[in-house]
Amino acid sequence: MKLEFSTYCSKENLHQIREFVQNALERKGVSERLLHQLVLAIDEACANAIIHGNDCNKKRKLQVTLKVFASKIEINISDVGHFSPSKFAKAAVNIDKIVKKGAKGGLGLHLMHSIMDKVEYYKKGELHFCRLTKRI
Repeated sequence: MKLEFSTYCSKENLHQIREFVQNALERKGVSERLLHQLVLAIDEACANAIIHGNDCNKKRKLQVTLKVFASKIEINISDVGHFSPSKFAKAAVNIDKIVKKGAKGGLGLHLMHSIMDKVEYYKKGELHFCRLTKRI
């Protein structure tokens, strides 16, 4: 199964992406726990693309492609924003430090890498991609 959803790079559109993913995965019979984990990871990836990659530019588009195979789920998020693979490298996170500091962010990449089996970033032409893969 392959489903696609396209929207503009606005934080207000994140709820539409979550609904698209949730509805698609519910129809495929994904367990509730896995469904919530995947929605969280995809929401974080899309928020990063919208906020950090596209500066919330409502004229730019973001596309989410969801592919469900017998043994895995693959999500591709594409946009035309800024791209810096080193910025997204998996880094050690000191959760206690973030909590003590009262920071509002800093855990998104950690969550994505913790939930997903594979997180990849690449560029193809003018498009930037984040590919999230989870074995099922």
